Amino acid sequence: MKNKISNRSVKPKVSFQKYINFLEKYSVLIILILALIAYGQTIKFGLVYCDDFEIIQKEFSKFSSVEHFDEQIFSGYMNSNYYRPIVNLSFLLDAQISGQHPISYHITNLILHIISSILVLLLLKIFTKKNSAALLLGALFTVHPLIINAVGWIVGRNDIIYGIFLFSSALCLITSEDRAKAIYYPLHILFYLLAILSKETAIIFIIISFSYILLLKKEKYKQKDIMALGAGYVTSILFWYFLRMNANLGKKAYSEGFYLLDNIRTIPEFISKFFLPVNLSVLPTYSLYSTISGLILILLLAIFIYFKKNRNIKLIVFGIIWFLVLTLPGMLVTTPDVHEWNEYLECRAYVPSFGLLIILWQLFPEDFFLKYIKKTYIVFAAIVAVFLLLTIYFSGSYSNSRNFYENAVSRSPQKAKFHYLLSKIYQKSKEFSKAENELKLSIDCSPLYSKYPMNLGNFYLEHKQYKNAETYLTRAIQLDSNYLIAYPYLISALEYNGKDALAESILQNMIIRGKFTDDMYFSLLHVFINQKKYDSLSKYADSFLRYKKNKQVLTNFFLTVGSEYFSRKNNETALLLWNKAVFLDPSNVEAWDNLFRFHWTVDIDYPEAAKAADKLRIFGVKINPEILKQLENYRK
Repeated sequence: MKNKISNRSVKPKVSFQKYINFLEKYSVLIILILALIAYGQTIKFGLVYCDDFEIIQKEFSKFSSVEHFDEQIFSGYMNSNYYRPIVNLSFLLDAQISGQHPISYHITNLILHIISSILVLLLLKIFTKKNSAALLLGALFTVHPLIINAVGWIVGRNDIIYGIFLFSSALCLITSEDRAKAIYYPLHILFYLLAILSKETAIIFIIISFSYILLLKKEKYKQKDIMALGAGYVTSILFWYFLRMNANLGKKAYSEGFYLLDNIRTIPEFISKFFLPVNLSVLPTYSLYSTISGLILILLLAIFIYFKKNRNIKLIVFGIIWFLVLTLPGMLVTTPDVHEWNEYLECRAYVPSFGLLIILWQLFPEDFFLKYIKKTYIVFAAIVAVFLLLTIYFSGSYSNSRNFYENAVSRSPQKAKFHYLLSKIYQKSKEFSKAENELKLSIDCSPLYSKYPMNLGNFYLEHKQYKNAETYLTRAIQLDSNYLIAYPYLISALEYNGKDALAESILQNMIIRGKFTDDMYFSLLHVFINQKKYDSLSKYADSFLRYKKNKQVLTNFFLTVGSEYFSRKNNETALLLWNKAVFLDPSNVEAWDNLFRFHWTVDIDYPEAAKAADKLRIFGVKINPEILKQLENYRK
């Protein structure tokens, strides 16, 4: 009887072990499938118009051809002083595949994440020494909502790419312990160099490498081995520095100063979002919930580890070092306009989170996965399923610009700039009442910042609510009398409200103060052109000539703007502006040529075309003889 009971009790375990063996055998395939389920939908995502627009649309000419290969190797990342040539080349490759369509860019992010997740799985197999534990933790990493920012946002690939090389470098370092596989040492250094060329944060990986040796493998490394590693790291850094010094870098992407204390909250917030991923944001700012919950979790983890028996304290310390060291660089800098922008990025947790996986592994008793393998799989499978659903849901915030900025506003309603950017999205979709509301909210968030009442005033100006426009534009200038960009719009609003004398007075006062530049004048002229206030246009053009005395600059302005309106098929305005250019400079060949082509091909006004052709011939411009024959009758 006892034997029968014993056999019945063993059968389920044996049966379940078969499933476990199957899962472990195909662990790489499982990671692949999970990644595809979690992020497959991102392939059809568009742009969110946060940095991705700079690469795929605004600066696309730099990536449009493989002829720009050398340029991308020696260029700053996104016109900044960050030097990340491998990331640049990844965008160059995507541009050859789908041009300005975002599909290949999203596919690349997904492929990169799959590669990275497989590398994490391989590392976990080494550190945990248990295939089951590695699979469960690897699955957790693959679908974790905290890393959506790195995968769903095209620009987030910085962290995935440098993560791939760092994970590869770590694998090679561990494998190089076997003297029979000496090839892995130079590969370790090579991957380290590639990581630096992907993101400069990787430089600090030196600390993690030596921590691994000193904490976990000290007996396997002699002094000459450590010196050789140090020489390899230094050589890599010097090579990176040489390339960087010869690169055409752009403006600083961060503010100078010491920001570690300002950004110290990043640590508890990352930990909070790793264990409780519910307060995620496309543009995260520090929140009381994430900070406090993160601090509580840190305290609980410390207590649990302190009282846990048979803990591997060295491995725990290594996990802590991995997390903190790779989180640190992002805490040392901040964006110039951090007061109205995000304070950190969740994609920066992509690589550091591996350290948290190691710590998580050490929370379990040593024989836990052997004794309770079935329950462990069920619990972890449930957690992975929940995280998978959260990832699918939250990744929708990266599907388009509307969802992106609505998420930013909902998570950080105190940020004025988020409301302003969302208002631009609503204006584009012609949801003007929503746009107006967001602009008002931006003022509520930053009532002393003149930029936001100016934005609302300009909005009212465009929608012909001139009294409201005057009110808010006046407020903008009252807040900052040197906020020059608001003056052209205020002058225009005053003109519409019948306050010409006041408008003229403001302009003259600004000119006397030397505050009104050519660009400010042209902004004002643009406003009048858009509003078809041609009398005001002529008046202030005369004013420009009177004060600036630069006829050629004004002529070029009319020529350029006229061509812009012609490209938008606004022929009436284009013709008016080209005629003004001719009036200012009767010898301007480009102006006469534009008029000739316009009258000959667009409005079919042959007498005017003949007049323009005669002028061009005087200036030595050759015209098709056939056209001249047809125009002969009109000259007579």
